[in-house]
Amino acid sequence: MLRRIGASWTFGAIALIAGIVLFKILDMNSDCNGISVKNFWLQLAWTVNNARGVTDPWRGACNSQAADQVWLDYLFIPAYVSFLFFIGLRAKQAADRSGMLTLAGIASQSARGALFAGLFDCLENAGLLVMILKGPTSIVWPVPSLTSLFSTLKWLLILASGFVGLIVLVRVIVHKWKQQGSAPMTAK
Repeated sequence: MLRRIGASWTFGAIALIAGIVLFKILDMNSDCNGISVKNFWLQLAWTVNNARGVTDPWRGACNSQAADQVWLDYLFIPAYVSFLFFIGLRAKQAADRSGMLTLAGIASQSARGALFAGLFDCLENAGLLVMILKGPTSIVWPVPSLTSLFSTLKWLLILASGFVGLIVLVRVIVHKWKQQGSAPMTAK
């Protein structure tokens, strides 16, 4: 049932629209008195000193706004995961219908990769919140390292999931075009 719902066009459209809207909301809330509270550089800080360098300017009201960015990101996660899951499942269905079972299996893994990307994003956000809410002087190893590891895995899975799902779809479409082009024409 999850696969049927996840591969429906309605599900994909809702996920895409929700992702765009939530991304815009995150982007609108990213400035605090001229200081960017986007957490991308904190995601990839890797070391305590780098993490402190990112969070130090966020003291006071900006610290709260930076934390709000992360809390909002928890809403964004299901949207992009759902959209990538949709792409993977649509690719699997298309490959299955074309008898391309190996590609169907690969597309299925693409959909699973989206789910794991969401899991790593949640773990990354937990690390971000620990660093932001405790303040720069309380950031200790291994929090920045683990957060950056989860972030790196998340980004790799997002890119791989989307890329693989789309490549499978394109491959199935090209296969169908070639079959139609080589099929004998019948007169009507």
